[in-house]
Amino acid sequence: MEEERWIEVKDKRKIQEVFERLVSKNMELKVLVDAQSARFITRAIRLNPEEVSSLGSEPELIIEKLFPESGNELIQSSSEITLEFTIREHFCLGQAKYVGMSDEYPYFGIMVTLPRSLKLTKERRRERRYRYEMPDFVSVEFTLTAKDKVYELGVVDCSMHGLGMLVTKKDFDLLRLLKPGDRLKGMVLYSENAMIKVDGVVRHLTKMSSGKYKGFYVLGIESPEVIESCKIPSEPEGENSQAESKNV
Repeated sequence: MEEERWIEVKDKRKIQEVFERLVSKNMELKVLVDAQSARFITRAIRLNPEEVSSLGSEPELIIEKLFPESGNELIQSSSEITLEFTIREHFCLGQAKYVGMSDEYPYFGIMVTLPRSLKLTKERRRERRYRYEMPDFVSVEFTLTAKDKVYELGVVDCSMHGLGMLVTKKDFDLLRLLKPGDRLKGMVLYSENAMIKVDGVVRHLTKMSSGKYKGFYVLGIESPEVIESCKIPSEPEGENSQAESKNV
């Protein structure tokens, strides 16, 4: 059997370009915490350059909260994490460290350092792979046990774990009826060509301080069922594009 050949990339600019691509393509990563066998799923959602990074002297990566949820507690006490992903027919891994939690809307998630080096090898199919195709949800409908009212909220952002829904003046009663940790059952999520029904947990109610939604609120709902509803078999990025793979 042919041995895997690994290439190590240490150029900071090239590493940053790889993660910029992960963010722009909303691509999946897997996270190993302190070399445990379990891998947690996430996505890269923002790359903060040095000038706005909380680290000051180096950029930082913001990833979505981990799935399954148990990883979100493990990572906060970790000494080291491993990021794994596939890009342009190459399997990549790099070591990073937990920095903190991001509570800046809309980049709620986990802040980690960028790896100082990346190891790459030609992708080989090790296991059945999935990708997570999120429909463009446009609205959510739900009711509360204590109310007969049906709430219909527009969606302002969407991630693997849940949704950010816009609370306008007509629904400001939600601000006193809901708090972080409350469960919402039987929410119906609508897109132009799909509809799914999930349960969720309220994670935040954030007032918008600028932009066209200034003065309104975003209701953040987390739902592991969203990711399972959107899981489909996948091929690695660039499966049929060998020309691109040379440019990693």
